[in-house]
Amino acid sequence: MRAEVTHGADGNEILPITYDDNYITVFPHEIWTIVARFAAVPGDPRLAALGPPCEWKAITLQSKLFR
Repeated sequence: MRAEVTHGADGNEILPITYDDNYITVFPHEIWTIVARFAAVPGDPRLAALGPPCEWKAITLQSKLFR
């Protein structure tokens, strides 16, 4: 599975961005947390995930402000 954070559900990827891991293997019933760090952006950033057997899925982000 590959993850990316985008400007809204159909927007471009937010850059620059740093992930703790954005290519992962997720088995049934498994839960992963991916940490992405990027500058604050206007709008509604979304996490999109792609991996077999699914197509891109947009997921609402839980955000934390780091200083």
